Amino acid sequence: CISRQHLITPTCQVDRESGEQNPARSLALFAKKKLPSGGKAGKRAICGMPSLRSLLLLLILASSTGALSPWDRLLSEVVAPRFFSWFTSSDGVADLHQKHVSSSSVQHMIKGSPLASAPDAAKIDFARSRAGKAVAQFMMAEQRNIGAWKVDRIVEAAGPEFDAEAERRQLLRRVVSNRVVVFSFVDCPWCLLAKERLTAVTQSGLLDAGELAVTELEDLGPSGKRLRAAIALTTGRTSMPSVWIDGQCIGGYTDGEMPSGEPELCLEGARGLEVLENSGQLEALLTKLR
Repeated sequence: CISRQHLITPTCQVDRESGEQNPARSLALFAKKKLPSGGKAGKRAICGMPSLRSLLLLLILASSTGALSPWDRLLSEVVAPRFFSWFTSSDGVADLHQKHVSSSSVQHMIKGSPLASAPDAAKIDFARSRAGKAVAQFMMAEQRNIGAWKVDRIVEAAGPEFDAEAERRQLLRRVVSNRVVVFSFVDCPWCLLAKERLTAVTQSGLLDAGELAVTELEDLGPSGKRLRAAIALTTGRTSMPSVWIDGQCIGGYTDGEMPSGEPELCLEGARGLEVLENSGQLEALLTKLR
């Protein structure tokens, strides 16, 4: 999740001897902070997103300097659980969720942000950068800590008319309509990367162009919200892209953790499109039935 507004620069601890910033030390101090849980303070915190933006920037800075690795345990066991506990109980997040419920199409946290309005080439450059990789790692932490909570919110946003069984049948029809099916947000950097890489795969001859189908959820209006809810219930993932090969979900672009997904519909051990391509597994998947 990224704020709709510009990220602000957090106070980062500076090493007295070297004069260099110490993001790992800053993360340790962040873990000790008392975060506002609700009311006006909580709403100000989430609407302005200072805590979220500060944590994201610290993660990005730590990742880019290589300073984060000794603090992995602190991040996963202290910082992330406390942050996401605050996040799920925030009045501001509840307000944003209600806007999603009342909207006519799918919403996500970067819509309306400078990143969402940037040219596609700039979005792709960001996703490939160290900063983009750090944000992707943060999103994985979000999935691990509050994945089930997010699924519930996405289902609620689909509306009272949402029929889980009927929408699941619609989803299954879609994912077997082509060898490779991608569900996407139009302004998501990682969705753009997935579509770019799969287009390159069609140009390499591993996949015919007619065997790749892309569905932009925003284009479907209210039914896109219901389709997203069906994907979330089936795979346990709420982020996009959602990539399917021969009727099985392989995850997104950078991750594929689907512990609560339906086993027959989620490729076992999948870790996302990027890992599958780099390991040679994507080529194996695409050639096994030829």
